Amino acid sequence: MTISFREWLKQFKNQDAPFGDLWSDATSTKRGRFQDKISDSWQGDTIESLIEFMVKNEASYQSHSVLNEANEAYHNYLGLEPIKSSKLEELENQLKLNITQNVYNTIQNYVFYIGILLESCSVY
Repeated sequence: MTISFREWLKQFKNQDAPFGDLWSDATSTKRGRFQDKISDSWQGDTIESLIEFMVKNEASYQSHSVLNEANEAYHNYLGLEPIKSSKLEELENQLKLNITQNVYNTIQNYVFYIGILLESCSVY
């Protein structure tokens, strides 16, 4: 029976080791190393969903390095070829690009609404 990446990573819970730290940082409901809000935590089961979570929350380079190691260890455990680092990097870059575009769109909306507010405050 195949276990999900989340189930596999959970075995390192409470261990003072890189994979244990990765689990803790990703699943903690307290404000953590790469969590913006107290309620933020990794909800998925896959490596890809953890990458998305880490990119969204601006995880450190070191955390991404540990994730690459976990990817290899997990796939070795399953007897499969790990997802290539280049594929993980491609996914991370695509997610970063999407987030950047969303931030840009949000800023554009704020500028538009600020312009409307300024116009409505002008005295003619």
